Amino acid sequence: MLGYFHDRTLNLDGKVNPDMLSAILNEDRESYIKNMPAEYILDWKKIVFIEEHYASVEKYYDVILDSKEQNLAVLKRRD
Repeated sequence: MLGYFHDRTLNLDGKVNPDMLSAILNEDRESYIKNMPAEYILDWKKIVFIEEHYASVEKYYDVILDSKEQNLAVLKRRD
């Protein structure tokens, strides 16, 4: 089981991540996602693929897992 809270967790909805909240409020999600140090993105499938996230994410990450059964998406940063 994956633990949600970790000292290196980067939240993409801005609820517990003030840097992402600032990016959302400034309508600049793409810059934040482009420059964040995360090698992988793991989240509920419906969260990763909603338009306001995925439009930026797909430029820098490849989908590794898209599981309807597990409601899980895993993406890996492109080199």
